[in-house]
Amino acid sequence: HIPKPVYDVSVEWIKTQPSETLAESAVWASDIILTDWAKQYPCSKLSPVGAFVALAMVLRGKPDALAFVVPKLTEDPNYQEQDRILLIVWMTAQASQVDLYAGLYSWAHYLLPIAGDKSGCRRKSMDLIRQLVENILSKPKALTTLVSGAVRKGQRLIPVSSFEILMRLTFPAPSARTKATKRFEAIYPLLKQVALLAPENSTGSKRMKEIFTFSLELAEQEDSVLAEEATAIAIWSL
Repeated sequence: HIPKPVYDVSVEWIKTQPSETLAESAVWASDIILTDWAKQYPCSKLSPVGAFVALAMVLRGKPDALAFVVPKLTEDPNYQEQDRILLIVWMTAQASQVDLYAGLYSWAHYLLPIAGDKSGCRRKSMDLIRQLVENILSKPKALTTLVSGAVRKGQRLIPVSSFEILMRLTFPAPSARTKATKRFEAIYPLLKQVALLAPENSTGSKRMKEIFTFSLELAEQEDSVLAEEATAIAIWSL
């Protein structure tokens, strides 16, 4: 337990530090959680509480640091896939408590592609990934916050490739529909609005061309529901 005065002072100090600098500390804490602890204490039932606390404080105090940490975790081959996914979900949840943009950015760029890879995503991980974005989107004023921040520092909140994955998960073939499909259908309208928000003078942009290309491909699918949605988006992107 950390006394509240100590916690408050620590978080205020964290807020003054550059995100890149804090990311190094966050990566160190993540490494302890994923590897070092297991190597040093293989028979211990204890968890690296200190590392979790430090990581939570960094991500809540400076949620932008998440964008620097997650790529390093996803690229490191030394971590077990399942452990890595669970930690990224937890980290994203911490950051999203104070910054919905940081949370959805991590979800759309790193976790949604994992959910779209059915061969590599276990059912438990899939459920946690869905639950995470449902929690983010259920926050008060989530729509206003995310739409206004659909583009930040030149970075798109939802990249084109992730939006395509979202469409495939939301509109699968009838034989592939599951209970999870309804959950994606519930969050799709808001995420679609964020993904397709077009800045001024975006007509003919590279992004619009990418959206048109993949939408045209999906429009040729046998699944009529997916084809209808893809056709509408292709027309919109012209």
